[in-house]
Amino acid sequence: MVLMVSTRPKQDPAKGGRKASLFPDSASVATANVASGTLDASLLQSMMESLKNDIFGKIDASAANLHSEILSVRQELKSSVEPLQRAVEAHEATMGDLEQAATDHSPRIDELEATVGMLTPQVKRLDDKCEDLEGRSRRNNIRVMGIPEGLEGPCATDFVAQLLRDLLKLDEKPLLDHPTAGGRILSSGKRISISPDNTSSVAKKRAAFVQVKRTLHSYPNVKFGLLFPATLKITMPNGTSHRFEDPTVATDFVNKNCK
Repeated sequence: MVLMVSTRPKQDPAKGGRKASLFPDSASVATANVASGTLDASLLQSMMESLKNDIFGKIDASAANLHSEILSVRQELKSSVEPLQRAVEAHEATMGDLEQAATDHSPRIDELEATVGMLTPQVKRLDDKCEDLEGRSRRNNIRVMGIPEGLEGPCATDFVAQLLRDLLKLDEKPLLDHPTAGGRILSSGKRISISPDNTSSVAKKRAAFVQVKRTLHSYPNVKFGLLFPATLKITMPNGTSHRFEDPTVATDFVNKNCK
């Protein structure tokens, strides 16, 4: 193969000429061949192989660096992810235990709810019965209010018995039996009140009927009374009677029917 080349003199690189060849060894050979006006094909192939090897070497070096960086990043990610993975596994185990515990407790909770539902009305009945028994056991007790302190002396029982004999004008001292409820008596110019000794819950229930009882006092043809423990009985002029345990319902009935 014949290659036509220029016969201009070469420029000195130090004087701003073209850059030196990437292949200095091959350049001297090429110069000799240029002088002779020919360029061997084997030399061109050698130059191409040298260029290919140089490019592949740079690619291999870059690939090696990239691989090293990838391994470093992978190691860092692994170091960061492993604690998180262990924590997630621990949480999964805990959640599994909680789910199993909830599954085990579910039938027991259902059983307890059924038991509570069965016992609730029984407790209510027993509570009402205890309150009724306590209230009835105290029906023979009285409360005497309005007596100045210190007058009872060494024996309060004898003092109260004598006081009741004088206040109620009895022939002899009472056995402190139940007198007329709600009585108001004057003694030495002081008002003394006598009332049943009800339990606090019964007293609250009876006190809730105070307002409707005041209203009924304005209707002389209507008879009424508060039965133990707290039931208002109203007897109409025609003889029909009605009982109320709720003061609101009793008030509505009086407002509509007692005119």
